[in-house]
Amino acid sequence: MLTSEAFAAAAYPILVVVFLAVFVRAGGQQRPRVLCLAVFSVYLVEVLRLTLFPIPVDGSMARSFAGIPFFTHSNPVPLTDLLQGRADASEVIRNVALGVPFGFGGWFVLRRPSAARVLAAGSIAFVAVELLQLAIGWAVGFMYRVVDINDVILNAAGVAVGVGAFLVFARLWRALDRGAGQGGGANREFLRSVTGRAAVSVRRPR
Repeated sequence: MLTSEAFAAAAYPILVVVFLAVFVRAGGQQRPRVLCLAVFSVYLVEVLRLTLFPIPVDGSMARSFAGIPFFTHSNPVPLTDLLQGRADASEVIRNVALGVPFGFGGWFVLRRPSAARVLAAGSIAFVAVELLQLAIGWAVGFMYRVVDINDVILNAAGVAVGVGAFLVFARLWRALDRGAGQGGGANREFLRSVTGRAAVSVRRPR
């Protein structure tokens, strides 16, 4: 069994070394973005820990699933369970919540972010997670996770919530920044740049 703890023990030291090296080499104006990338990377690692692990690699579970069609534990039909009230409410909340940090944090790490681009990137990321679950299931010989199109829909809804929360934050921050005057260093300039992109995105959706 490949556990989430083993994955974290491998992933986090690599992240620390990589981002320390990048942070030291980055100029002062780039360091706020490097820090945001580091925090966002931690979020992505935790998403993978939650959605992919533990991975059964010893084969014993595969033998217990022998004879069960591979796609038995999957749902390719969108929205039916949600609209008919068959979905577990706590799972719905967790799947939406999983996408919210991407919708908020994506503005700080994507190049030339806009509401549409952040939403698209988040949706693609969570589609990739479901495909990884499918690929790992195929590799170990059985569907070790339920691959559900509704998970992607709920994750994308969470990304949309995060995008909306960031747009509200950006508007409030710009109002406070105007009252505070000029200057403020690299961190403040970075926030001005990111929230300025949000203002452009609202005025001219792409």
